Amino acid sequence: MPQNDLPPLQSQDSQFDAKGFEDVKTDLQTLSILGRQERIIHLSGGDRLVVPVDGTANLYTVSDTATTSSSTAYHTITCLRSGQSISTITDNANALVTTANELVAYEEYFMGTVPVSQGNVLKVNVAVTGAPTPTLSSDNFGLRCELTPR
Repeated sequence: MPQNDLPPLQSQDSQFDAKGFEDVKTDLQTLSILGRQERIIHLSGGDRLVVPVDGTANLYTVSDTATTSSSTAYHTITCLRSGQSISTITDNANALVTTANELVAYEEYFMGTVPVSQGNVLKVNVAVTGAPTPTLSSDNFGLRCELTPR
């Protein structure tokens, strides 16, 4: 956000007293609200994330291992929101099934868009059919979220 678009600081000339602390708190709250309204929050980590604010999440996943699959031995990778499959929540969800679409190591895959609430846990879920080599688990995946706050 350009510096000239920021509201004036309440605490710029405040004293080191109770009123000064209130001015600083007001400035922090104002800037926090402005930041949430105008920015996408990027979250990343292991195979699970905790959502800090309500909003809409675009989910991406990446594996550190490529797959070798067949029609009888494959992986199905989905994302869960607090234990519930995102594909049952929204039509904008993707499931990666490696029967005809093997995963490339370190390539990011879009997993869908889902509404989220503060405290929701987003998680990568890996289901294995047959005995693929190598067998992937959620430990092989990183999850990234572009969160647009409400």
